[in-house]
Amino acid sequence: MQNYNEKQDLDGFNTNKNLENYTTPYSSFIGAWFIDKKVCNELIRFFDLNTDLAKPGGINNFTTLVNAAGNTFIQEGTTINTEVKDSLDLKFNTKDPSPLPGCKVIGKMDPEWGPFNPLNIYLSHLHEVLFLYLERYRYANYVNRFDAGTFNIQRYQPGGGFKKWHCERDSRDNSNHLVFMTYLNDVPEGGTEFLYQDLKLPAQKGLTVIWPSDWTHTHKGVISKEHEKYIMTGWYNYI
Repeated sequence: MQNYNEKQDLDGFNTNKNLENYTTPYSSFIGAWFIDKKVCNELIRFFDLNTDLAKPGGINNFTTLVNAAGNTFIQEGTTINTEVKDSLDLKFNTKDPSPLPGCKVIGKMDPEWGPFNPLNIYLSHLHEVLFLYLERYRYANYVNRFDAGTFNIQRYQPGGGFKKWHCERDSRDNSNHLVFMTYLNDVPEGGTEFLYQDLKLPAQKGLTVIWPSDWTHTHKGVISKEHEKYIMTGWYNYI
């Protein structure tokens, strides 16, 4: 596993490793801890400043094709279907978590990172949650090397969400190992439901969840008809 660069106590943000735990059954392989709520506030503000760069959230689809030799193969793509997923997504890559071209950047200059960037702050907190997860489930680290890849801020309007059961690794070319997600605001009667674990997690600001990406952790969003919902989500991929 590849470590992230750590930077402590930026602009008053708490990067204490003694994060509050949200209790989940050990047998669920789902771990959850609370990060600093101020990080969530800044990520929401960052998203709202840059909604012009966000795009409707897509879902994977698979098409069976036949080539000239008569061999069949599967072509993977992405489609927009708001009956399945209704969201607005702002995507980044953790290898270069600098703002996208055209992004409005928050606040002052930082001597190491340049313009204040809440994405870097978030990654330092996520780094801590990952290590807590690996302390709890140490054999999750006894695999090939992995690192965080794509991550994105998502906003769901009232009635929106990921409405259908799904998992985060659904093809042989998918390198996802673990999933991470942080609720950026409190959503009454919102959250995430896990099918086989018979578990519902509440959408509480700062709650950061990590779980395996396979079908064993089939899940869907709990839809709020009255409140909008913000999350940060992404994957740890094999490298």
